[in-house]
Amino acid sequence: MIVCKFGGTSLCDAARFLRTAELLKKDARRRVAVPSAPGRRREGDEKITDLLLACHTCGASFAPVAERFRKIASELGFPGLLDGALGEIASELPRQSRDWTLSRGEYLSGKLLARLMGWKFLDAAQGVFFLPDGGCDMEKTRSALKAALPRDGGLVLPGFYGAAADGAVRTFPRGGSDITGAVAAAALGASLYENWTDVPGVFSADPRVVPEAQPIASLDYRELREISAMGAGVLQEEAVLPVREAGIPIVIRSTREPQAPGTLIHPFGSSSGQAVAGVAARRGFTPVMIEKTLLRADPAFARRALETLERFHVPLEHMLSGVDTLCLVVPEAALAPQKQAVVRALLDALDAETVEAGVPLALAAVVGGGMRGRSGVAARVLAALADAGLRVRMLDYGAGGRTLLFGVDDADCDDAVRAVFHGVLGESPFPAH
Repeated sequence: MIVCKFGGTSLCDAARFLRTAELLKKDARRRVAVPSAPGRRREGDEKITDLLLACHTCGASFAPVAERFRKIASELGFPGLLDGALGEIASELPRQSRDWTLSRGEYLSGKLLARLMGWKFLDAAQGVFFLPDGGCDMEKTRSALKAALPRDGGLVLPGFYGAAADGAVRTFPRGGSDITGAVAAAALGASLYENWTDVPGVFSADPRVVPEAQPIASLDYRELREISAMGAGVLQEEAVLPVREAGIPIVIRSTREPQAPGTLIHPFGSSSGQAVAGVAARRGFTPVMIEKTLLRADPAFARRALETLERFHVPLEHMLSGVDTLCLVVPEAALAPQKQAVVRALLDALDAETVEAGVPLALAAVVGGGMRGRSGVAARVLAALADAGLRVRMLDYGAGGRTLLFGVDDADCDDAVRAVFHGVLGESPFPAH
């Protein structure tokens, strides 16, 4: 059995719904569909979830949402199908929670897709359950989904939401339909989790920055986690966890290019064919450099530094240490509004000689399971950056040996990705062994 998740661009209009239905019908093993809310139809368009967020946060009209769904339903040949549900939602909006409101896009998409396929519809609030701590109650979810799956035909389970311990609708983070699909695949013991989106897999670099980049044929779970965390946002990071634990492979495919094989994510060793599978980067970080003589003689120094960040709700992205220095790399957006207060608090808490917030930084990484035990990768990366005239602000191998992380000036982010791609993944890439 295959569980299929379809992203918002795959369901943005009636034509895309029809294409999704065709894909589901092409393989009898595809028996569970997890739809997202309709996404953008074109440049400048709005996602349904963003329209619903505006309804909740500033009392925007629900009419554009209702009109969009009525148009899709009518063009699919089901005029009036959603009238009752749309009327109920409109009347409930003023007194419902944010999570309930945001989840209605997936709920309505599920209703439409179930009717189009002739499959059973299961409200995710009756099939996906949260624990009090926010995790997924897999035992209860498994029982509900197995009971709901029909002997013949298929099941449509809306993505993004489920039920909290008290029965209230609760959502996963944005992009959470990926997680719903993974949870359903793990709960039902699927042989494969297909994640259908608008790109034909995970690329070796952002194709907007490096047009020559190509989809990676295969990655293992850990490589995917590493490259996703660094900005290759094809798959929601948490979506990997349920299927990884169950040993279920994922394939990321495009509804725009369904003939393309996509990227296979599997629980085994890397088979990307080379030491470095891809390069990805994220902007918007600030290095906070702390200096104190004999820093290492104080075993609680790092703990006090992190407790200070926690007090100001500033998350830690990365940490490097030297003989008398500690560098904390944090998101600029979290630090900027309170930068001086955080610097003063670190000075006081650590009795440091200096604490300085540096210039904006971009973090980039080359990722590949084949890097472990290989010599020369770091040299090739540094040479590529030097040849491009780019200054390296920091360099660190990840603890697992699958990631080489480097920092450059924020303004140099795209140039660094291009330089490393051509220098490491270009005409003479490293073989895996």
